[in-house]
Amino acid sequence: MYYGMKIGLSYQEALDMQLGSLLDYIAIDKIACGGAKLKKTEEQEENEFFAMLAWR
Repeated sequence: MYYGMKIGLSYQEALDMQLGSLLDYIAIDKIACGGAKLKKTEEQEENEFFAMLAWR
């Protein structure tokens, strides 16, 4: 309920809204407020994985 009310919905609206839609609104709010992190590219994840394998 906290996040629903934080993004400007009333308590009843937050209860009535489908979970998927509510999560979308929360994600949009996080992007707008700067709280979201960029997803790593596949190449970055692969480089990080091989760096961990080579660590010793």
